[in-house]
Amino acid sequence: MCRPPGEHMFEQLNQTEKRRVLLASRIRFGVETKVPREKAIDKMIENALYVAREDEWLTAQDILHIFRDIGGIPTLRLLQIDEGLARLLNNERIKPKVQKPFNAFRLSQVASEETQADFIEASRRLERVLKALYEDVMDHHTPASFAPFFLEFTCEIFRSLGTQWASYLGGDPLPSLIDLEEVEHVAEAKIRKYGLPTHLQDALKRRSVAFFQQANPDYDYLKFAVGQSFYIAQLLGIEGKDFLSEDIFSDGKLYLDSNVVIPALTPESRHHHVFEELCKVCKRFRITMFVTRPTVDEVRGVAADQERIAEKLYKHVYERVPERITSKVRGAFFEAYASIRRSGVVPTVADLFRPFQHVAETLRTDLGIEVVDNERFEKAVNVPDFERIKEVLQECSQRVRKTEKFANALAHDAKVFLFLRSECQSPESKIWFLTRDASLPVAWRKLQSDGPEMRCFMLDGLLQSISPFVVADEEVKDFSAVFSQVVANQLLPQGKLFDIEDFQLFQELDLDCRELPEEEIEDGLLSVKQHVLKGASYRHENFEEAAYELRRVFAKRGERVGALRKQLQKLEEKIEDNERAHTEHIERLSKEHDARVAQMQVGHSAKLAEMQSQIDKLQLDTEEREKKRARRSLLRRQVLAVMLVALGMFGLNLATKRWGQELQQVVSLSPIYIAGLLFVLVVIKHLLFRTDRLADIFKSWVELKDFLR
Repeated sequence: MCRPPGEHMFEQLNQTEKRRVLLASRIRFGVETKVPREKAIDKMIENALYVAREDEWLTAQDILHIFRDIGGIPTLRLLQIDEGLARLLNNERIKPKVQKPFNAFRLSQVASEETQADFIEASRRLERVLKALYEDVMDHHTPASFAPFFLEFTCEIFRSLGTQWASYLGGDPLPSLIDLEEVEHVAEAKIRKYGLPTHLQDALKRRSVAFFQQANPDYDYLKFAVGQSFYIAQLLGIEGKDFLSEDIFSDGKLYLDSNVVIPALTPESRHHHVFEELCKVCKRFRITMFVTRPTVDEVRGVAADQERIAEKLYKHVYERVPERITSKVRGAFFEAYASIRRSGVVPTVADLFRPFQHVAETLRTDLGIEVVDNERFEKAVNVPDFERIKEVLQECSQRVRKTEKFANALAHDAKVFLFLRSECQSPESKIWFLTRDASLPVAWRKLQSDGPEMRCFMLDGLLQSISPFVVADEEVKDFSAVFSQVVANQLLPQGKLFDIEDFQLFQELDLDCRELPEEEIEDGLLSVKQHVLKGASYRHENFEEAAYELRRVFAKRGERVGALRKQLQKLEEKIEDNERAHTEHIERLSKEHDARVAQMQVGHSAKLAEMQSQIDKLQLDTEEREKKRARRSLLRRQVLAVMLVALGMFGLNLATKRWGQELQQVVSLSPIYIAGLLFVLVVIKHLLFRTDRLADIFKSWVELKDFLR
């Protein structure tokens, strides 16, 4: 029987690798699932049993080792596995084999067929992903040959992300957030481990990293499913509380940071769709969204600053700076402006910033978000810990974001932290803070050294936290796309992103970007960003240092260009010298060739003359020999003719003497005898005139005989 499409492709994988393929099969928690934790454990056990050989039965200890082999998941304990096996046995999902010291198990026919369907679906998706990623570099390889490397690579990345996401809920020390550099390092290590072709290693690394950065329905679903599998595995290993329960999230309070609110109020930004999905989730779990007054003030202040900048820069930058560079400008406002311009519309500044004129009212009426105002925000500056909190926030920003925060941003973050800490009455309080600032979860964990009372979520962490409860397939499609976008945003090379304010420097220096090469613009901005701004956005007080750095880069680049031009000139001169030498060499060879040809022609002419002389001599010799032979032949014929005439006369004379009268009568009566006599005369004629061919003699005889008749 033929195997279903998609399964045969991965037959060469070992058991651990095939179980990794099953990680791409999402664990579905339907509305009928009353205990998601048990559902997750049972599904993981079934996946572990599925790839067993036909004659292989697995014990609980074997299953525990399998979990560790798949991705280094320190998750279930033997007791949990035994309980899961008991449930599966009770539901007739597995078959037992009684043996000592431990019973062994394998999947039932029904469970095996269901898991096989999941495996085939995951295999087909993985095959499409591998073809899309590596088709250009496959050479003589098949997608399956890259599968072991790709599976281990993605599993290690999502194991780290799963640990990070689980720490938001579990309260464990937050590890350093995984970034692009870490992803590239893991890719390089796995490429070396699997001994992939050396000439393909750079291309494989780029394409593997691109899997986490690019949008594609198959990429999105695979990231979501594998990420969910590792996240759930991490939550199952947390003791003391079931984090796979809707009760963890239901009826909670979610406070939004300004970097979440701004895309929510900007429909054209790429993160607005993320906010829409977040609203759906909050509605399902009865989570109320809040925004604090300091956040509203910060959003209003950021919008006001951007509105002033927009009047001077947005149109200028969009029309004069190459798109390759503007695509690296971060910020929802310019992103929205560029999106509208690409649609063929030129928006006014007033239209673009209209939602931010009355932020609090727009949040309440249009988005249903409550604005929290409290006198504690104003009093926060007098709290003894306020300055220490700001120091911790700044320290974490420098360590995680590689840049310092402005004073107003630090004050906002400290006020919000103090307010939410006072709101949490117990560790069971369902109060969370949602941000896109990677430094805040690290700072909050450090500020709550006695144990976290409140959770600070990164956007990807919150999305993955509620992912087990996304049920409908259409919701999964949308949700996985949003999740993929958020993960990609975390892994983008942040050091190479610009702020719209950075281009103000070019205006103040009266530099027209249209007259500068793209590389020069980008190099200048990156250098100013790194050495002067330290990752922050440009402000007018940075003008002197930034202008000096920009001029230094341009001058250095000019020196490099000058040096390159000199080097180019030297190379061109060298090329000209080589061409001249080559031309001279060709001319010399041509002259030598012509001389040799002329010499050969002279020698050939001499040889021809000599040969012609020999031929002429041979011809003369031949003619002389022919003349001699002709004279000898003529002489012989003359002698013969004379002899014949003499003989004939002698015979005629003799006949006349003896038979004269009778012969005269015969000759007169028979003309034939006259013809015979004439024939004899013709023969004599031919002999005399070198006509010695018998055919001519015979012809003469026939003609003479016909004439006489």
